[in-house]
Amino acid sequence: KESQGFEDALNYLSNLSSPRAVEALKKYGKMLVTSRPEETTALLMRLCTPTEDESREPSPPAKPADFIHLFAQQPRALMVFFEYVLNSGPEPLSENILRTTLLELYLTNKLTDSVDPMAPNRAVWQQVSPRAQGPSGSGAAAAREAEMTQEYGDRLDKAFALLRGGWPAGGEPKYDAENALVVCHLHGFRRGVVFLYERMNMYRDVLKVYMDANDKKGLIQAVARLGDESYGGDSRLWIDVLEYFGRYDGDCAEEVKEVLSHVERRGLLPAIVVLQILSQNPHLTLSVVKDYMSRVLKDESAIIDEDRRAIQKYRREATSMQKELKELKTQARVFQNSKCSACSAPLELPAVHFLCMHSFHSRCLGENERECPICTPQNYTILDMRRSQRASIAEPDKFFTQLQHSGDGFAVVAEYFGRGLMNL
Repeated sequence: KESQGFEDALNYLSNLSSPRAVEALKKYGKMLVTSRPEETTALLMRLCTPTEDESREPSPPAKPADFIHLFAQQPRALMVFFEYVLNSGPEPLSENILRTTLLELYLTNKLTDSVDPMAPNRAVWQQVSPRAQGPSGSGAAAAREAEMTQEYGDRLDKAFALLRGGWPAGGEPKYDAENALVVCHLHGFRRGVVFLYERMNMYRDVLKVYMDANDKKGLIQAVARLGDESYGGDSRLWIDVLEYFGRYDGDCAEEVKEVLSHVERRGLLPAIVVLQILSQNPHLTLSVVKDYMSRVLKDESAIIDEDRRAIQKYRREATSMQKELKELKTQARVFQNSKCSACSAPLELPAVHFLCMHSFHSRCLGENERECPICTPQNYTILDMRRSQRASIAEPDKFFTQLQHSGDGFAVVAEYFGRGLMNL
């Protein structure tokens, strides 16, 4: 008789208008969900999704969040209900709550419904698989445990798909990202934590997840992805990874070699700083950095040789200029040009001669007879450079800013000395 009463109640609610059925279910739906989970959940699905049934009076769909309290002891039924509503339309009502609740349900390790023993038929999701049926014993227990493990793994995959589908790349999240991050942390769902940190551009926190788990392989893969500047990454993350391996208690020789190759390729740190970092790890030997130091010293030697050649060249030019300047001051200059440097016609009086050894007809110079038209552009370029250098002296903050944000402060100071800014 009690069973027939639940059937009659469900039939009665199914024939009510949507607003009246919603109000009735809010009050009395908990017993129905416990005794008739599949039929009651199907009724709620119909009430919470748009319908095209012309025989019924059109009404807006109910909010799924208003029925959460009915499923206090039926979490699997709630999961099925929310999954259906979430996939029923492009923008379901209470989507934020749907996704957040589903995430918690997916990540819960053991998700079981409280089944009414008086219920004649269990819901589909409450059925026991044939593998787990049979006489009790270690074999049946192992089968049930394996099934639960497989089912939990499937729910973890659903949780990750839920997070990724609710926050497309370059878009806005359709759920509370901070709340989702807390839920993933509480359940130890590392895939979800890493995904959310990446979407939030919290790259160092991504690396910390792998560091805390001592996952060297995952750490290298993560920094290779997040440290790529061509895809918007931050190459300085390689420095954080190098410092981590400098403190790592264990064998990490191969990982250090890979990190060093990226640090070297990007020129992130001077070799002396790299050695200082790695010297903190007693497990690392000289063979780990041998190849790296050989390449660095070879490159440094090539740079030194190039700088020496440049110094010799500049010294010869400076000596030549000093000699020429001395001749200008102490010796007479003989002009023997026979052609105008502008029109290449035979030079005729009146003519104008410049100390740069260019000669012009007076008519070719026009009104400007004080500057050589050939050398003036180059002279102005040099004068502009000198003015720019003098202006830099009046901006010491710019120098200190570059010094603070540069990976190699010595190079900044050397550049300023080379440009003569320290001598002005």
